Amino acid sequence: EHVTYLVKPFNERTLQSSVEFALRTKDPHSEEKVETGYILEDRFFIKVGNILQKIYFTDISWIQSEGNYSIIYAGDRKYAVKLSLTRMARYFDGKPFLRIHKRYLVPLNKINSIDTNNNQIEIENQLIPIGASYRTDLMSCLQKL
Repeated sequence: EHVTYLVKPFNERTLQSSVEFALRTKDPHSEEKVETGYILEDRFFIKVGNILQKIYFTDISWIQSEGNYSIIYAGDRKYAVKLSLTRMARYFDGKPFLRIHKRYLVPLNKINSIDTNNNQIEIENQLIPIGASYRTDLMSCLQKL
């Protein structure tokens, strides 16, 4: 069972995070999955301040873990989402994304090159490391001639 609590004095941001956490937690008596409420076939919405921002899966360059946050890099923008990369990856099940490092989740179609000597990939001129335990999964997803 998931539990959250507020410690006084609390601010608006703490209250908002606690409410959002409660909404994401599945009620065992409910048939509705609140967690996937913002995800559509080709896009999803994240909360930026008081606005729900639409992000297309195809616009994502990569997602990087920063502690309890996941940073979504999409074009020249980046969005911080208060979800671990492990939880974030669950939202991408069935999509062409792959975890290639403990801190990185990438769309396979954005990979420009793979440096097998240095264990890194290149996406949009950014070098991203390949974790040793993720290398086999990455290589098995690729078509090589």
